[in-house]
Amino acid sequence: MCTKAGEAAVVNGLRIQESGGNLVTNDLHYAGSIHDYMGRRKAGMDVRIVKHRDWRIDLRDMEKVIDRKTKLVSITLISNVNGWVEDAAAISRLAHAHGAYLYADIIQAAGSVPIDVKALGIDFAACSN
Repeated sequence: MCTKAGEAAVVNGLRIQESGGNLVTNDLHYAGSIHDYMGRRKAGMDVRIVKHRDWRIDLRDMEKVIDRKTKLVSITLISNVNGWVEDAAAISRLAHAHGAYLYADIIQAAGSVPIDVKALGIDFAACSN
């Protein structure tokens, strides 16, 4: 199974659109995932994509769009776009404070940095071989 399929399984399983919830991500996430989310947005899902500032994601920008209707925050732990390393622990605390889950695509991180999903507060992760 590929990482994108794992992510789609999480999104589908949470029934975000059917519940009237929203999904938050950012534009340093994997392009294939962004493409999927744009299609879901066209189909009516509330998808919120935070834009980078100087190729970094500012946590304050994530805070502005995560709310009580957010069901999932979806990130790439290490961006394949530019190597940006997300502060997954801080994003997890923010998501969990609003009752949301955190998904992380960890494929770029695997083998490069230690990954402790429990310590980082990651609820769902996917990685292909």
